[in-house]
Parts: sequence; C-alpha cells; structure tokens
Amino acid sequence: MARFSKIPDRDSFQVDSVALQLFSSSDGARGSVNSPGNLTEGIPTVFEPDLPASEAARHAADYADQLATDVEVFDPDNLWQSEWGELE
Repeated sequence: MARFSKIPDRDSFQVDSVALQLFSSSDGARGSVNSPGNLTEGIPTVFEPDLPASEAARHAADYADQLATDVEVFDPDNLWQSEWGELE
C-alpha cells in the first residue's frame, strides 16, 4: 500500500517517487500526478495534469504500488482528505 509523505515545496520532489500536487481551482480541489517510469518493467512515465483531487490521489497510489515507491505530496492549500490515506 502506498505511503503518502508531505513535502514542503515542489523542489523537494524525488525523481524516483510518484509526485502528487494538490491545488485549488474554480472547480474545487484538483491534483496533478507525475509518475516515473520503469523501462525494465514496461511501465511508462505518466503525467496527469488536472484531475479531481480524490482521483489524483487514487491514481498516485496506484502508480506508487506498481513501482514499489512512495507518493510525495505537495499540498500548500491543505486540501488532503483523511479518507485518501494517512499523510505523514
């Protein structure tokens, strides 16, 4: 199961982790997901720029599980919802 870790700024994202950035928009809470690929496993690099926040969190967790890595969360507006998992 994916582990969600809050990071202080976008510059802190690690290249080998899945990155989830949450933001507010006129449509409500949104998120973007950036997932590194793994060519030896046949997993492509993925960037999903604008999803509903709950969907972005779910996609990030799925990618992290596939890659056996963590999800790093940049959430400057404190949009994280506890039903998505524990944010460390």
